Amino acid sequence: MIDEYNNMVRAISQQGRGEAIPYRKPRNMSPTYGLRNPGTQSPNLSADEMDDRDVASGMLGCHKAGASLKMTAALECADPQIRRMILQGATNAAEQAYEVWQYMHRKGYYQVPTMKEMTTNTILGTYRPAQTGYQFS
Repeated sequence: MIDEYNNMVRAISQQGRGEAIPYRKPRNMSPTYGLRNPGTQSPNLSADEMDDRDVASGMLGCHKAGASLKMTAALECADPQIRRMILQGATNAAEQAYEVWQYMHRKGYYQVPTMKEMTTNTILGTYRPAQTGYQFS
């Protein structure tokens, strides 16, 4: 994040040609679907109760917000070079969020619930390809 910020400052302040730098190649894993005996949760009553799950949740929220805000900034940017840098920053933040999610998933902090197969098939069956050739007047 610091390198990305410094690269952007250099590009803007020097009116030079900075480049959009990818974060790194994403590490993919296969998530486990379904809930595995999730425990009940309650808010921490003091900062002394903070644990790894809380830190990871904060990091995940930070990266998600960063991706969203950078995408919004890119949509408002007129300079093509700076726009590409901001778009790459949005992608980087999304990849970082995914890495934090993977960590949380491995630890059991963020499970992926599923629906019954019949429910899934019913929902998916309500979608059909859009028809082409519509004329708007």
